[in-house]
Amino acid sequence: MIPIKVLKAQAKPVNPMKYSMEVLYGESTCLKGGLLERAMVAEDCRLKQGGTKALYEVVWHNGNKRLHAMIAVKKIRDIAVGKGI
Repeated sequence: MIPIKVLKAQAKPVNPMKYSMEVLYGESTCLKGGLLERAMVAEDCRLKQGGTKALYEVVWHNGNKRLHAMIAVKKIRDIAVGKGI
């Protein structure tokens, strides 16, 4: 799956800061798994014609005095082939 479009983005000033996005993802032509001999670039993963699409929520928190962030991804729903949001 590759990102197609960010539909909604927001930041909430809670402690720690919380960011969230709703992103439309689509099935790609990339092969799943395998070893990468070089860094993947956008040209390597194109949107698959007639492939599946789904809407996801991506939420992350800046760690409060931490060196890492906490990230959560949740599928909201599938999008029927040929249908818009």
